[in-house]
Amino acid sequence: MIRETITTELAKRGWAKAELARRCGVARPQVVNYLSGRRDARGETLEKLLQALKLEIRPQRGKGLST
Repeated sequence: MIRETITTELAKRGWAKAELARRCGVARPQVVNYLSGRRDARGETLEKLLQALKLEIRPQRGKGLST
């Protein structure tokens, strides 16, 4: 769900994955691998991605995490 939210937000902003990587100081391959589902993002990396997009994670009762 978080992957999809980030991907949707990139499209809304017209940002490429490389732009997100640049803005959050993460290597482009890390962003590509996370958004494609090949790898999970570590906590710190995920936090950087969300901060660059000004998104936050909120727990939802009975539904896990949402953005």
